[in-house]
Amino acid sequence: MEIYIVLLIWLLFALSFRRSKIVYGLTFLFLLLLGGLRGINVGTDTKNYLMLYDMLHDDAGTSYVASIVEPFWFLLNKLVIYTADDYQWIIFIGVFLAIVPIFLRAWKNIHSPLVAILFYVLLYYYFNTYNIVRQSIALSIIFYSYPFWEKKQYKGAAFCTVLAMLFHTTAGVAFLIPFVSKLKLRFGLVLFALPISYLFGAVVMPNIIPQLPIVGKYATYIEVSSANMSVTRLLLNVFFVLLFVQGRGIVQNFYFKMFFVGIVAYNLLTFSPALGRCALYFMFSQLFVFGNLVHYKMNTIPVWCMILFYGVFYCLLLLNENNCGIVPYEFA
Repeated sequence: MEIYIVLLIWLLFALSFRRSKIVYGLTFLFLLLLGGLRGINVGTDTKNYLMLYDMLHDDAGTSYVASIVEPFWFLLNKLVIYTADDYQWIIFIGVFLAIVPIFLRAWKNIHSPLVAILFYVLLYYYFNTYNIVRQSIALSIIFYSYPFWEKKQYKGAAFCTVLAMLFHTTAGVAFLIPFVSKLKLRFGLVLFALPISYLFGAVVMPNIIPQLPIVGKYATYIEVSSANMSVTRLLLNVFFVLLFVQGRGIVQNFYFKMFFVGIVAYNLLTFSPALGRCALYFMFSQLFVFGNLVHYKMNTIPVWCMILFYGVFYCLLLLNENNCGIVPYEFA
């Protein structure tokens, strides 16, 4: 775990450089090499993707893999097999494709891009690339499309969404984003929707979803696990309410509303980790919220203390649980 502590210290130190291109580039390199050069034992699905990669070496395996993964991931694996034929390149390229859209969009559209990258790591989005790499690539592409959706530049937004779907079909939920801007956030709505969705997702949804006739390669997404009323999920809900109270000037902001919708969806889908991850297509908006605090007149010490506590505590909780199987770390 020591390497992750070093990473967090570096990210906190980097904040003092604001928009330094050198520090930003070094941070990108740090994340790329840390994820891209990890061993196959780091990350829950790393070995599973290795099994798929090995199956692509014969015709029967190729037909099977083509039926269960999206086209661009299939083509990427085939390209590596025909060139280097080294699975480590899949790991490296996967991390590269997942973090490049984040870094590009954060630098271009976020006032404090290093703050956005800090929370990209603290909120575990970066560590998801060690596990759900296909969906992490799709999530990053959708993140890149956010300003297109906000400015109603639908051609660019649709292009990004379709591209993301070629890595993971669930990215199609991004077509719901235009409806978010129509939402009017009110304190009463927040106080009602968050606890109700939290309890409904943990108690009621597990009894409803199994009755749905869903088939195909994503049928396993509705497999119900035990009711999940985790500390991290509770922390997320409480934090949003506190942030809402502190920042009345931000509540109608596009990204803040995206954050709210993401939490409600996350609460409702708590019974299934796979389905719950679909909420991340909305919750990635947190990076815009935290990176642009100065624009929302929320750049105060109490707000920063609250946000940093939320991020650090959230990250340490998941690290302690070894979420995504990233501990212990080892190089390839």
